[in-house]
Amino acid sequence: MRLSVIVPFYNSAKFLPRLEKTLFEQQKPREEEHTEVEVIIVDDASSPEEHCLLDKAAKRNDWQLITLTENVGPGGARNTGISAASGDYLVFLDSDDEFMPGTFEKLTDAVTETPCDVLLFDFSIIDGGKEHSYTVLPESPAQLDYVSTDYALAFARGGTCGKVYRRDFLRKHGLGFGTGVRHEDTVLTKTALAWADKVAYLPESLYCYQIHAGSLITDDSNSSLEASFQAFEQIRKLTTGRHPQEIEYVYIVEVIISCAMKFYPLKVTRSQARKLFLRFVADYPNWVKNPYLQKGGIRYRLYAALAQRHSYLGLLMLSYAETVMRKILGRGH
Repeated sequence: MRLSVIVPFYNSAKFLPRLEKTLFEQQKPREEEHTEVEVIIVDDASSPEEHCLLDKAAKRNDWQLITLTENVGPGGARNTGISAASGDYLVFLDSDDEFMPGTFEKLTDAVTETPCDVLLFDFSIIDGGKEHSYTVLPESPAQLDYVSTDYALAFARGGTCGKVYRRDFLRKHGLGFGTGVRHEDTVLTKTALAWADKVAYLPESLYCYQIHAGSLITDDSNSSLEASFQAFEQIRKLTTGRHPQEIEYVYIVEVIISCAMKFYPLKVTRSQARKLFLRFVADYPNWVKNPYLQKGGIRYRLYAALAQRHSYLGLLMLSYAETVMRKILGRGH
């Protein structure tokens, strides 16, 4: 079994010691079976100084280094890695994050035992020194097992964390990360799940997502309401009418609720809110009747209910309260 690990890199030299450590800890093969791993680092047009440090690290660790001359963002860099990969399965790691020791063996064992197009697994987020555990699906099996593709498509978290993809499956359907700065990972997650014949789930936390000053998740400079619409439009085109109810629910979560959650951080005006409410109905006239809506968490249902009633003040107050609570709890997401 060959596993390709794809790492986008942009001026992240200060995290190189952590990256070297987390990848080195994976390379302790069992006597009875060896997992062959290729590490592909895609330098997304870093500064010459940063590239020089990365180049030295790549040579020390026998990483495959691809250097881009123009910055294309994390999605474009990962897509370059997909094109260069030769592994049976692909997994993605951000340059400032970590895998738990033994992750590669556990992932390759899982896809060997349960062959699939997409494997989901759990992760944790380290924010301000505090660790918060997350499941990729709200309801997961007690042990490694297959899960419904419909359920996975509707409810799986859209981020890069916690997914392994079969390389030939991605290439067969021409799937990759989105082209925007925001939600590019959601584009791949949802389109891959829409096309997958088999989805498996390993209920074990194997990825540590680090939040720190400068993380994309804490940077609002590229955040906008339009970004959600643009990402979903890519999803809709790539799924070509498959799973209509599930894709509609993806719209509810990734566009309607995502936009509603930004009312306070982005200082949405009443006029902008009115246009959004009309746009939601124009895109999906019967979205409030989606059968998955009542299966979502209470937080999502509350945002959806307020959006359904065009409650501008309600959404403004709720998004403001959530912003305040995240600051109190020290959580940037």
